[in-house]
Amino acid sequence: NVGIASGAANDAAADGAGITVYSGDGNKTWNWVDATDSWTSSEHIQVAAGKRLGFADDDNTYITSLINVATDLIASMSKPESISSRRARDGFINDS
Repeated sequence: NVGIASGAANDAAADGAGITVYSGDGNKTWNWVDATDSWTSSEHIQVAAGKRLGFADDDNTYITSLINVATDLIASMSKPESISSRRARDGFINDS
C-alpha cells in the first residue's frame, strides 16, 4: 500500500490528499474531498470489458438492471424512425 496524508489526524486534515498526474493537457487527479466525504476524480472512470464496478452492500442487481435499461435505450435510439411516425406513436398525431 502507498500511504497518503499518513499524518492526518482526521478526514478534514486529509482533505485534498491524493494522486496527481501532471499533464500539459491538464492535470489528472484522484483526491479525497472532506466536504463530500468521498474520493473524487477529475476524469471519467472506465471499467474494462468483462469487469464490473460494484458496491460492498450491492449484489450487482441494480447495476446490471441499469446497464440493461441503458443498452436497450441506446439500441432503440439507433433505429431510424421518421418524425411523423414517432409523433404518431407518442400520441401527438390524431388521424381523426
